[in-house]
Amino acid sequence: MRLLIAFAVALMLHLAPVASAGADEPAAANAPLTDQTIEATIEAMRDLRPVMEKNQDALDKLIGEDERADLDPCQPPEKVRQSSAYQEMEAVVRSHGFANGEQWCRVAQRITAAYAAVKIEAEEPQWREKMADVRQQIESAPNLSAEQRDQLLAQLEESTAAIGAQDAPEADKAAVKANLDKIESALEDMAVKQ
Repeated sequence: MRLLIAFAVALMLHLAPVASAGADEPAAANAPLTDQTIEATIEAMRDLRPVMEKNQDALDKLIGEDERADLDPCQPPEKVRQSSAYQEMEAVVRSHGFANGEQWCRVAQRITAAYAAVKIEAEEPQWREKMADVRQQIESAPNLSAEQRDQLLAQLEESTAAIGAQDAPEADKAAVKANLDKIESALEDMAVKQ
């Protein structure tokens, strides 16, 4: 899960513009995921990292903390899209065959969702067993008040529901499974550099 979190954090850092992808574009956000599209997404993410690090302060100044909570990472405000930092990021994504940042971001979101679903499906028996153990420990903990117990059980239920809600189209999961080594290698590389 640590790698999944690193990937999700990286995705959230890469803001992209509002634009629609054309259906005839090879890396269209709604087109089937291919080995080439997954590879291009990973390579764009690697190339975006130094650009993001260089421009993070400038982008942070454009978006206040209160604005970030409800922000779609693929549709930043106009003031971000007009910035030179954003234009530099946009150039990186285009160099990898994407029409624009939004297209790259939407594809990256699909890969993230499919990766999470694949990993959860592979580990489902273990995490369900772990959640059951945690529930039993909470219910039998002698030092917890009834209020604390209820609060912890509610948080556990919320976490379990969030994990179980990870889903993606079967075709996306198949494409991710076929490229799992590449994806995990990229995630490990990103986690090491963070």
